[in-house]
Amino acid sequence: MSSSRTPWAVAALLLLGAVAAAPCAAQVAETKSIRERGIDLAAVAKSRAKARSFGLAAQMFHEAYNIDRAEWSYLFSAGRCEQLNGDLEQAAQTYRRFLGTAPTDHNLRARAGAELRKIEAELALKAAAEA
Repeated sequence: MSSSRTPWAVAALLLLGAVAAAPCAAQVAETKSIRERGIDLAAVAKSRAKARSFGLAAQMFHEAYNIDRAEWSYLFSAGRCEQLNGDLEQAAQTYRRFLGTAPTDHNLRARAGAELRKIEAELALKAAAEA
């Protein structure tokens, strides 16, 4: 009689193992979906930037960064779009935020610093001309 129970016992153990493993799989899927949502939104933002809708692209890059804060390039891209849109004060603020949060070895740090210096010089010239 115990041999007839063996397949059911094995099936029950397999089922319990699958149920116990389900939260782990769900957590991985959730993490992956957050990253994928950021990637998807950034792809749309890039298409908006290519269409020269820089203001909209900047907003979308900020949203992508808010979804996936491990992807600092979204923040850099938002600053670049703001700069191209002529919103220099906001671009400077975004570049400063990028420089304050991105790792020191991030490949876009030098470029962000250079763009920030250009913007600051441009804003200083503008302020001097208005004075």
